[in-house]
Amino acid sequence: MSVMDITILGRNGSLQDRLSGNTSLLVDCGNVSVLVDCSSNLQEAVEKENLQAVVVTHGHVDHLYGFPSLIHQLWLKGRKEALDVYARPEVQKILASLLDAFLLREKKGMFDIVFHSTSSFSIDDLKVELFDTDHAPGSIGMVFIRDGKKVAYTSDTRPIAAPDQVLMDADLLITEASGLSDKKDDLVKKGHQGGLEAAALALASRARKLVLVHLPCSDSARDAIQSQAREVFACSFAAVPLAHYEV
Repeated sequence: MSVMDITILGRNGSLQDRLSGNTSLLVDCGNVSVLVDCSSNLQEAVEKENLQAVVVTHGHVDHLYGFPSLIHQLWLKGRKEALDVYARPEVQKILASLLDAFLLREKKGMFDIVFHSTSSFSIDDLKVELFDTDHAPGSIGMVFIRDGKKVAYTSDTRPIAAPDQVLMDADLLITEASGLSDKKDDLVKKGHQGGLEAAALALASRARKLVLVHLPCSDSARDAIQSQAREVFACSFAAVPLAHYEV
């Protein structure tokens, strides 16, 4: 039995296609689950009786546009338990404005939505450590730790040349790979990294397995990014929508 089951709810960058929406994840530990970003396949999270928290990595539209829908669906299903939402203050303002725009806090019997700004939190035996990333104001990545296993997720980020200790020795590293090496300069200007930089991070941080997200829509582009990544880090895989990755 796995210690953590990570579902790739969506693998794409800013553009969606018929196979996948924007990048988001669901981390399920059996007794607790955590949704990371609110964009793709929200029903996977809504149907989880053990959903305890949401982490929103930054304030770009492709990572949070589904937040009011998530809250509305949970309310329709009769949720009573408070929902903890973790994000930096500047991102919390956007999320709160979405709640206000749809008058969600005024719904009869609406459960409490509790915002947190913290560097770490724990739910039962799951520990989550948050760290700043170089992408946009308030951008964060995170590490999930349970029973000696570690899953690291950077979300969108410029290349991380020297990973901090929190990223080291992950059983599974999930990070963006938005393009090929010939587009590196353009990607960095926009706050992103490519497949080679993702693979270099996996190598430098001693990860055991690398899953690439925030990918282009094109099959050929995804295959090329995966191939480039494998030149540096052999255990690299382009994410598959709704696939489960277990540690």
